[in-house]
Amino acid sequence: RSSDVCSSDLAQLADAMAGEPSPGKVAFLNALVRAALSARAVHDGASMTRLAEAGIRGLLRLRQDAVLRQIMERYDLPLREDAGFAISVALGQRRFERAEKSGKAEDYGLALQALQQALSGGQATAGQSELAACHQLLGWCHYRLGDAGKGAAQFHQAAVLLRESDRSAAADAAWMAFVCWQTKHKKDGSALSQTIESLEWLRREFPDSGPARKAEFQLTRLQSGNRSVDDRVRKWQAITADNPDYLASRYELCAARLTQWREAANGSQAAEFGAEVLKAARQYWEAATAKERRVTSDVRVALSALEVLASKPGMDEQEIAYFESRASSLASKLPMDASELVELHYRQFQLARYRSDAVAASREATWLSEHGRGSSFELPALVVVAQDADEAYKKAAPNERREYARKAADAYRRLV
Repeated sequence: RSSDVCSSDLAQLADAMAGEPSPGKVAFLNALVRAALSARAVHDGASMTRLAEAGIRGLLRLRQDAVLRQIMERYDLPLREDAGFAISVALGQRRFERAEKSGKAEDYGLALQALQQALSGGQATAGQSELAACHQLLGWCHYRLGDAGKGAAQFHQAAVLLRESDRSAAADAAWMAFVCWQTKHKKDGSALSQTIESLEWLRREFPDSGPARKAEFQLTRLQSGNRSVDDRVRKWQAITADNPDYLASRYELCAARLTQWREAANGSQAAEFGAEVLKAARQYWEAATAKERRVTSDVRVALSALEVLASKPGMDEQEIAYFESRASSLASKLPMDASELVELHYRQFQLARYRSDAVAASREATWLSEHGRGSSFELPALVVVAQDADEAYKKAAPNERREYARKAADAYRRLV
């Protein structure tokens, strides 16, 4: 009886530990769980399990994932039907970590099993933060298994549970609910309303959080499909440099300005919108950092500027050099079938012709004829390839002409 009283007191002490983690709290809970799990074979197993549960709940509450991981590695606990909430969650977390390493669906399924068991029978002993941890892990399992809708529901539930006690963690969970809905929307075109609603809920419930500021950008992007290009420009321009999505907003602004430029009705409008394309592209590159290199986006923005610059009479070589050097420096990081790589070679082909650099123009035309098949940039390059082959044929010795004739014939055939 005295050992039961002592265990009860220790369990109550563990359950009272909340708030910010401290070395003393973590050390106590760690020692309590290890002692209880080690003593189960000698003392009252049920009593020691309840004591271990109390300690694990405390570690979950204090978000001591590394400590729990060490405990789970030391005590390879089976998932029994009578396992309480805390042990089931700790096992679920351990299994989830293994699944993250293996990437196997069956491993995520095992984690899901333990976490669902935790919710099915042990919620009465759990506090809101421990329940939230379980829902978040369930959200990740569903998300990794491709069931984004179920994942979103679990992350949203975690955000609701954490709303009063840990607003920062709650906002992060709400953001993941949006990520899940967005994934579903991108995959099959459904869930647009849920995606927007998740962002609006995040902004409403956690207006001062970092995720809420990111939500403003995402809402603008999702709703831009129903807006005119002028309205989209105003929305993107309103995002200031201190916003975490400023760089992405400059990308979108550059794309919108390029649309305006392409649709410009007269020369004065084209000049105005062209200058705005270059301004947005400059802003993007000035905000970009090597630490956060977004290769495709970086090249796309530079190409937008080069498209405008290559169309202007009396080209600005300094501006061209600024954007051409940045795009070229990233070319090797693009996949060979990337449309951005094909367009980059076309812009270099275009600029070489403007500069009367026949050697560079021929080199780029050859590359485009080999790698740009089916693209809108292929035809101008084929004309140059055919002309080069004709000229080479005329200058070649009779025994060397067959290869040039073949190249010319192939180019003309593709032009038809």
